Amino acid sequence: MDVWVLDAMMAAGLNMACWVPVDHDPVPPGVAQFFANSGAIPIAMSRFGRDQLLPFDPLYVPHAVDTGVFTAHDRAECRELTGVPEDAFLVGMVAANKGRPSRKSFQEALQAFRLFREQHDNACLYLHTVIDGEFSQGEDLMALVSSLQLPEGSVLVGDQYRQAFRPVSPEMMARVYSTFDVLLNPARGEGFGIPILEAQSCGVPAIVSDFSAMSEVAGAGWKVECRATWTGQRSWQAVPDVAGIVNALEACYRMSDAERGDLSEMARAHALNYDIEKVTVEFMLPALAEVERRIEARQPIEVAA
Repeated sequence: MDVWVLDAMMAAGLNMACWVPVDHDPVPPGVAQFFANSGAIPIAMSRFGRDQLLPFDPLYVPHAVDTGVFTAHDRAECRELTGVPEDAFLVGMVAANKGRPSRKSFQEALQAFRLFREQHDNACLYLHTVIDGEFSQGEDLMALVSSLQLPEGSVLVGDQYRQAFRPVSPEMMARVYSTFDVLLNPARGEGFGIPILEAQSCGVPAIVSDFSAMSEVAGAGWKVECRATWTGQRSWQAVPDVAGIVNALEACYRMSDAERGDLSEMARAHALNYDIEKVTVEFMLPALAEVERRIEARQPIEVAA
């Protein structure tokens, strides 16, 4: 979890390791101050985060994916199951709608999709998120869709009850991903970006911002240039270039079947590097052993009688 919400002095009295996301450059002062004052052992979720936390001697354990569950399924069958038109060019977003402005860049993503849709009337955008901004404390996505005058039927949304109260199972999510031609994840910053990895495991390429963990988690697809933006955490994130997103969508749309197949294989091969068994053995268990070693090496705290 984000450590800047924790009490560093409380943590200083504990043997604590924190598996922490870093989605700014440089690491926000609140995160740095927590580790400086708490003595907690940082475990970075990404290589980007590890590099940001170097002054605190971080360990590195990436998120993982069950590649046996998240695997490609027959697209025609999945589209029939989910009600997506077979001939649609489907752009998918799987992202939490929280915060204003959106860290997931819904505004820029929808602006780009509108420009792309003007040239391709078979393009559809699927939003796997809560669309009620008041409920989710995020953007009013339907108001945004309306303001951009996107044609009726060009934007599809996931079941809203399930989004909030009964999350879709991993097995079903693998089928949802399998309906996509491309995953759109041009976030302002990601501590990791689990949907990117899940989509790649299902053979789906991704369009991401070339920033933070996204640059390493997206192994197949397109990385969009960004401009820096200052945030309330007193550090920098990145706003994706709308034209860059459009160009990436166009590149994906124009691929031949052979090129699409090659990119799908590349995505799957990349995801296999993050398979849950591999990550557990090569990263998590050694990190936990190192945490234990560091804690044992600490001088015991003397407690006054």
